[in-house]
Amino acid sequence: MKKIVSLFIMMVANIDSAYALTYESMMERSQETRSIYIAGLGEGFSWANSAAVVDDFRLYCQPNKLALNGRMYVQILDDFVARKEKTEPDIKQQEVGLLMYMALLDVFPCE
Repeated sequence: MKKIVSLFIMMVANIDSAYALTYESMMERSQETRSIYIAGLGEGFSWANSAAVVDDFRLYCQPNKLALNGRMYVQILDDFVARKEKTEPDIKQQEVGLLMYMALLDVFPCE
C-alpha cells in the first residue's frame, strides 16, 4: 500500500499544470465553490485513509474521535499555505490536492 500511495503522490506532483487546479487559481473562484472543492478533497483523503488502515497503513493520523467538516478542511489548508508561504514563496502554484494531503499530514502526523 505504501508503494501505491508514493506512486499516487508522485503522479499528482507531475500533473501537467494545464490540468491541475493550483491553490492560486482556486482562490479566484467563489467562496462556495472553493469550500465544496476542498471539502471533497478532504473527504476523499478521509476515505482513502480509512481504507488504508486495513493494510495497517495510514496516510495521516487524525484522532479517531475528531470528525472534520468542510470548514475545518478549508482552515487546515489555508493555515498550512499561509505558514509555508513564508519559506516557500511559490507554494500557491502547487496543486490543491497535493497541498491538502501535505496539510493533513502536517496537522495529523503519524508518530
